[in-house]
Amino acid sequence: MAAETKQQLKDIFTDLTEKSGETVTISTLTKHCCISRQTFYYYFRDVQDVAESVIRDHIADMAKQCLLLETPRDIIHFLLETLYADNVLKRYLDQEPMRKNFFAFLYRKMSDIVYRILMLQDPDSLRLPPEKLEQFLDWWSHGMTSYVLYILCAPERPDPDVLTERLDHLLRTAFLAMHLS
Repeated sequence: MAAETKQQLKDIFTDLTEKSGETVTISTLTKHCCISRQTFYYYFRDVQDVAESVIRDHIADMAKQCLLLETPRDIIHFLLETLYADNVLKRYLDQEPMRKNFFAFLYRKMSDIVYRILMLQDPDSLRLPPEKLEQFLDWWSHGMTSYVLYILCAPERPDPDVLTERLDHLLRTAFLAMHLS
């Protein structure tokens, strides 16, 4: 029952955020869930806490799906399309504290995604010295996370197909450079 109520609050929050431009309040959530404010506070500190939980869930699901894709290009394209379509994320990235939390969480997931891309692009990378592989993954995870955050906050969003091509090309070039150094 407790897990169901928490999920219901997150689902209603997502629905309200996607359907209306209005600010979602605790009163609105408790009214739609038919629960008291006290029950709300049992699960969440405030509305921002609900937003963070929803965003963490979305990113975790996105990362799982990315890891199932077969090519680096597919992973990059799926990542960009999914993030572009996430209305909850778009709305809450304008808030500085939310952006910092998002960056830290996305970075951890991006490390898994970049590792998957690396293994698809170049399975021989496992033969690299561990410190070189770790440095490469760390650099690309930070770079991809920063780039994704930048494009999500930009006033005009570039075409995901163009970005996919650019990022795929950059990654292929980086893999080649990594082996040559």
